[in-house]
Amino acid sequence: MRLSVDAGPYHLSLTLILAAERKVVGFESYNLPQSGQEEEALAILSESPLAEMNYGSVSITFNTEEFVLMPDRFHHADITDDCLSLVHGDLPTNVSATEQLQDLGIHNLYRIPIWLFQSITQRFHLANRHHGVSLMLTTIRNRSEEWSPTCIHLWFYTGHVLSAVYQDGRLLISNWFPYEIPEDLSYTLLNTAEQFGLNPEDVPVMVSGFIDRDSIIFEELMKYFLVVETDNGGGTFIADDIFSGYPDHYFTPAFSIAVCGS
Repeated sequence: MRLSVDAGPYHLSLTLILAAERKVVGFESYNLPQSGQEEEALAILSESPLAEMNYGSVSITFNTEEFVLMPDRFHHADITDDCLSLVHGDLPTNVSATEQLQDLGIHNLYRIPIWLFQSITQRFHLANRHHGVSLMLTTIRNRSEEWSPTCIHLWFYTGHVLSAVYQDGRLLISNWFPYEIPEDLSYTLLNTAEQFGLNPEDVPVMVSGFIDRDSIIFEELMKYFLVVETDNGGGTFIADDIFSGYPDHYFTPAFSIAVCGS
């Protein structure tokens, strides 16, 4: 069994998966408060039933806002901090990391709030580490034949969205953005479409994560995009029967990360 930890500034989830079968047998999801996140995260990890189970390996996914996607040909290890500071500002207390997205020709340069890094790594010392956007893009690549080459992918979390926009199979932009009201979401997506010359009426939108089809957020998407579909994982993982009472697309981001982040 492998334990997959998806950790961000305002959320923490744990997924237990039988790796060889790609079968998910356990899941926990928590929201972290606006303040006192470190104390809450430590309390959750010390009391989590899944964290106390016997597992063979652990993968940690840091789901954080500050990242820069750099084409391989421009990447140099000594400019990571400069690139991040140029785009996201100078935050010397954060932890910087880099990972290569093999087969995509991209390096992902990202930063992690030091409290988040310390909270997770002190609980799980020997673990593979990834960034959420890296695993999202890898998942999309692995399932590219399922979707239109021009497509918007959205992974919904409580209070923020991971997005990836493709045109003719080419990645245009990937983003982590917060939202409080539905209009925040539509403004960001319509602005992105305009910047890249995409017609919202022609671009399909694939959504998964914590969004309901009958919610005002889903209705907001339907106002501007003619094709909005939910993604149930496309058979890349098997969910135990205990999850059958929930919409399949709820767990696609977390379970995709668990499968991909070995």
